[in-house]
Amino acid sequence: MEQAATQGSVFQRYFHYSLVIVILAFFTLAPIKREAINQIAAVLAILGLSFGWRGLKLLSNDQKVLLAGFVVYVLLSGFSLINNEDFSTAAWRFERYHPFLLAVPLAGLLIPLRASLPTLLLVSASLAAVSMGGFAMYQSVWLGMERTGYGTGLNPNIVGHLASLDALVLLVAALYGGYGRWMRVVLLLMSLLAIYALFGTGSRGNMGAFVLALGSVIVMHSLHAPLKPKQRARALLVTLGIVVGLVIFMALSKYWVAHWERLVNETERFFAGDYQYSSITGRAVMWMGAGEIWLQHPWIGTGLGDGQADFNLLLNTHQLPPVSRASAHIFHNIFADALATTGLVGTLGMLLGVFILPFRYFRQHWRLARLNTSDVPLENAPAIDSPSPLAKDSTRRSVALANTTGPGLQATASTQSLLSLMGIAVLIDNFIFGLSNSWLYLRGLPFVLMLLLLLILGMPERQQQKS
Repeated sequence: MEQAATQGSVFQRYFHYSLVIVILAFFTLAPIKREAINQIAAVLAILGLSFGWRGLKLLSNDQKVLLAGFVVYVLLSGFSLINNEDFSTAAWRFERYHPFLLAVPLAGLLIPLRASLPTLLLVSASLAAVSMGGFAMYQSVWLGMERTGYGTGLNPNIVGHLASLDALVLLVAALYGGYGRWMRVVLLLMSLLAIYALFGTGSRGNMGAFVLALGSVIVMHSLHAPLKPKQRARALLVTLGIVVGLVIFMALSKYWVAHWERLVNETERFFAGDYQYSSITGRAVMWMGAGEIWLQHPWIGTGLGDGQADFNLLLNTHQLPPVSRASAHIFHNIFADALATTGLVGTLGMLLGVFILPFRYFRQHWRLARLNTSDVPLENAPAIDSPSPLAKDSTRRSVALANTTGPGLQATASTQSLLSLMGIAVLIDNFIFGLSNSWLYLRGLPFVLMLLLLLILGMPERQQQKS
């Protein structure tokens, strides 16, 4: 029996080592090597389906609620199939939904590594920054490309999205991780590589989402966290340095100067009635078409596979401005896309599963971390929302420990606060970028979802009061 147990533990240890290697390979290769994002994600999915189910019992109640939100999102979107006619396109679109179902066994696969996931997250983000930054330098310096990110199996907008999320994770870790000086320097250098990759993609939507997400998290933390003056000054200095650096880079780049000028000119032309195809005109017409389709099918949408056909019908019957090359297999806006194809039911499912429940989870843990590192008396502790009665009981236990100053609780609260801030930054970036791009239905989704899973599952177990 002892020998069998020893062999089992050895197998489990080497299996976990192998899993870590696969995850590191995924984050390193997915943004830069064609098809790697799907191939390595498929390996992770197979491992999750084969070995992940037993681990689900290790999840906390609020993590189970999050995964249930993913499943509900897919199920509610499925109601649109009642109106669907083009099932071949619907099958293609479902490929953009099923990763949320696979997240369930994958969470069970990852949760035994809970204690190691925060470190794995930072190592993975650093490797992704090196690969994306190096690839951007190769394309811009060696190949002389004005806009980098092509040739990866993803388009530059999606590469820019992955780079912006990666940079946010690394920057938040550098600013609020409580690491030593040299570790902060390394994290800042890694984040600059990711920002360089973001800059090279020429994505205005990603640049705006990145700056707004970073600014939002810094403002939120500064308003609610007890920072020392030096810490506030450091955070402000780093933020200003990044923003000023981006402005200077863009001012010195002929491509970016022309890019912003095109934005102004295209907007003016659209409102003047000039419907020649451009980035602004194409998106505006797609959004108008999505609105018209939603009005015709308000509750469950036109169907996952029928958006393009309905959009073409609106164009051909002159119900939309005559923009050539406009295509609506995606509507370049996750909210317009969800409304048109899955209606109000599917859109509410998307908001709940992809944004509301994850945001509530991260906000909940951030507030708990603040209590565990503050001197707030229990009777003066602010009320905290919880997703379930069981979570409320756990919240009360955590609040009861708010005055405990042991090193274990302090370390737990520090990790809890850091992962929460990272998660909030990622969600804000996803939301803002989703206003101008349908990233939720494109090939970069496995990277985004894997990043979210590491942030969610790496959250330390709540401290239990000792008898």
